[in-house]
Amino acid sequence: MWMHHMFDTKSESFAEAFAKHESRYKDDVEGMQKVQRWRTALTAAANLKGHEFPNSGESDADCIKRIVDQISSKCNTSVSYLQEVVGIDTQLKKVESLLKMEINDVRIVWIWGMGGIGKTTLAKTIFYKLSSQFEINDVCFLENIKEKKHKMHSLQNILLSKLLREKDNCVKDKEEGRNLLATRLKCKKVLIVLDDIDHGDQMEYLANDLGWFDKGSRIIATTRDQRLIGENHVVYEMETLLDRDAIKLFELYAFKKKVPNECFKDLTLEIVSLAKGHPLALKVWGSSLHRMDITEWKSAMVRIKKNSNVEITKNLKISYDGLEREEQQIFLDIACFFRGIEKEEVMQVLESCYFGPKFGLRVLVNKSLVSISEYDTIEMHDLIQDMGKYIVQRRKHPEKHSRLWNVEHFNEVVDNNMGTMPVKAIWFTYCQQQSFNKEAMKNMTRLRILCIRGDKYDLFFSSDSNSHDGSTDGSIEYLSNNLRWFVWHEYPWKLLPRNFEPKKLVHLELRWSSLHYLWNETKLEKFLSLRRIDLRDSKSLKRTPDFKGMPNLEYLNLACCTSLEEVHPSLKYCKKLIRLDLFDCRSLERFPYVNVESLDFFILDYCRSLKKFPEILGIMKTELEISMSCSGIRELPLSNFDLQPHLTKLDLSGMEYLVSLPSIICKLKGLVKLDLSRCSKLKSLPEDIGSLSSLKKLDLSYCNIIDGGLPEDIGSLSSLQRLNLSGNNFEHLPQSISELGALRSLNLSDCNRLTQLPEFPQNLNTIFANWSNDWICNSLFQNISSLQHDICSSHSLSLRVLVSWVVDIPSWFNYKGTDTKVSVNLPENWYVSDNFLGFAVCYYGDYYIDCITAHLIPLCDDGMSSMTQEFSLSNNSKYSDVWNINFFLIPLGGLWDASNANGKTPNDYGCISLIFGKEKKFGFRLLYKDEAELHNAKRRSRNEHHEEEASCSSSKKQRPLFPTSSGL
Repeated sequence: MWMHHMFDTKSESFAEAFAKHESRYKDDVEGMQKVQRWRTALTAAANLKGHEFPNSGESDADCIKRIVDQISSKCNTSVSYLQEVVGIDTQLKKVESLLKMEINDVRIVWIWGMGGIGKTTLAKTIFYKLSSQFEINDVCFLENIKEKKHKMHSLQNILLSKLLREKDNCVKDKEEGRNLLATRLKCKKVLIVLDDIDHGDQMEYLANDLGWFDKGSRIIATTRDQRLIGENHVVYEMETLLDRDAIKLFELYAFKKKVPNECFKDLTLEIVSLAKGHPLALKVWGSSLHRMDITEWKSAMVRIKKNSNVEITKNLKISYDGLEREEQQIFLDIACFFRGIEKEEVMQVLESCYFGPKFGLRVLVNKSLVSISEYDTIEMHDLIQDMGKYIVQRRKHPEKHSRLWNVEHFNEVVDNNMGTMPVKAIWFTYCQQQSFNKEAMKNMTRLRILCIRGDKYDLFFSSDSNSHDGSTDGSIEYLSNNLRWFVWHEYPWKLLPRNFEPKKLVHLELRWSSLHYLWNETKLEKFLSLRRIDLRDSKSLKRTPDFKGMPNLEYLNLACCTSLEEVHPSLKYCKKLIRLDLFDCRSLERFPYVNVESLDFFILDYCRSLKKFPEILGIMKTELEISMSCSGIRELPLSNFDLQPHLTKLDLSGMEYLVSLPSIICKLKGLVKLDLSRCSKLKSLPEDIGSLSSLKKLDLSYCNIIDGGLPEDIGSLSSLQRLNLSGNNFEHLPQSISELGALRSLNLSDCNRLTQLPEFPQNLNTIFANWSNDWICNSLFQNISSLQHDICSSHSLSLRVLVSWVVDIPSWFNYKGTDTKVSVNLPENWYVSDNFLGFAVCYYGDYYIDCITAHLIPLCDDGMSSMTQEFSLSNNSKYSDVWNINFFLIPLGGLWDASNANGKTPNDYGCISLIFGKEKKFGFRLLYKDEAELHNAKRRSRNEHHEEEASCSSSKKQRPLFPTSSGL
């Protein structure tokens, strides 16, 4: 070991020196301790590991130079580089937390992200920071590995030469290198960075197994491709820069160390916004603007907005070049058309055009080219999208582009009849008046996607390029038979082209079209791939096509086709149909069959001319919702209904011709919701309606039901949670309603003839009624009182809360006010055993309260303590407290504590205080079984007034009552 002998404590000079010092301080304890510290320090210095050099014949000068070079590289960790690193501190800490340097094991941590986002910068920063924790020869940074993927043994040689001081060419092939790395590094604690991995072989031959390295080793790998990351490996996904860091990085390159002039501030913010936190863009744009004046900046800004810098595009295009052919096509489609669109919709388009789009999309995500947002939309960085569009637009003339998304380019192509074979996809939105050449697409034979959509535009079309007469007779001259995805909002012609036979068509969407017919006839094999037809709001459409040639149709939307008279009988062959929408087809008269095998949503609302429900074919396999609100249907089909266990929702509301329900409807064991509201001619319900064991919501509002119209069997609806009986004409309700154990909400609004409330079910927590009637309020609390019997006996503190929409406190309540609390002086002898039910309270206000505190205050200050209890309000209503009034009853049993009464009775207490905590409008009343008993109590109070005063001795002062709230 070089220089080791200089610190040997046994050599003659040091040995003699120590002997003299020990002799000198032999009687001095402090001196001897000092000598011992010297000896320990020199021993430690001597034991420090030196740097070993092989006997290669080098001179001392060469050895010293090598030592200085290595120490310099160790100590000076590229200070200038680190000074230029901006906004990396947070990401650095996150990666350090994943490396867990305090644990003595072997770890591999991946840094994953899109090109130019700063993976290498982060890895290099970590490498410099952690290098001091490793020996000089035990660290190695392998940069830009993807460029050397065909020279694997060269990469292995670099690793071996740096970590083992081997010759630069000791490995001849990658298998030999792999074996050497696996066997020679087992005893070395190493720090290795493998930068820009783009192939699985690279990890396999450079750091395939944790067992290759000694404990404490750390391997850091960067990549754009998530697929290369091992299943159990730790991954850090790169983040773009925060705005403040992005500004700092941009200014570092645009202004170097100078303070930027204020006039550049707005332009700086605009450029930073365009970069979206992408470090490479900030560096390139900052460098290109360095030393330019404000005029040049503004000119450059125009160029930046129009086209990304070539250097950035070239860097990002590396990821694109590594894709398979189909993956490249999917990427270009997304970049040009589908950014920000829901993944499900995009996948439908891609599946119509490619064989493996799910796998292709996963590849793009893994390579950081696209991402899936938390809202399940497909996203990509602005610069990635610019790169994709750049690839498409490399050819100068738009007609040579494979994809058209720019309205100006589209107009240039179609107005000048320049459509050519290279055009594969057109996708854009019109926002202003346009003209169109009917023959423009005659040469676009390879067109597979045509999507022209928008909300506010008018399309004017011409029969040739020189005429703009707005003619829409006939049809467009040509559409590609290669179309898979065909969307054209406000298609202006009456027909589709006669020779248009797109056998690969998957999606047809012609909303707001002028079509009279879709096709005059259909061959059996014509549209085997067609899954979706959407002709919504095509006001001139008179009939549907023959569906026999569409066996895979899943979605048919004919809503608001107000001239449609007939649905072709062949629809019964569409066994895969999932959704069928005929909303407001007001002229529809003939609709003979519907197949429900796969159907989950069927709408016939406002089909006023349809008198008969179509015959049901097949047995449904999934849950089905049928809605025929306000239709002209007179009766429901009797056949096959009992064979449909998956019919879950049936909306018959507003069917003014419906007189009765067939009893067979009671066999729908899966029915969850039944809406019969506004069926004004409905006379009665089936007697065995209670057989609907799954029914949770029943709406019978405004059906003109009278006494006897509700069968007693209604109480057998064991799952019913919401019952709407509002607007009916009955005076009494069936007593069996009390047996609805699952009922939570009961609506009796506008039942103006109702004279009696039934006993309420135990779990009812929301009721709607006309609370202006005093008898309803009294009956309500009598109901609550009976429900509270178990609460009183068990001293439970949960209370009933019933809700109704009102605008004022009912007059039935004696005391009213607005405050955060209510304090009421109780009448003398207010408590009458076996007659007093409790304190009836109601409130409403802007905020829901979940508890109140009640105090029962004694009359006399003779040492008696108040009865105090907090009550929770179990409000399960979904309605806002702003519009609701809440009723609850405080039973005396929930407030009275006999163990603390000391022989006193409730009549020894003269005030009750209720604290809401928040300001409320409230009402308060003492509730008795027999209201006449209240007047008897007052009469007894007057007769016993003298005895009551004598009961308080002169030495005891009467305790003052709480002041009553304003308005009581």
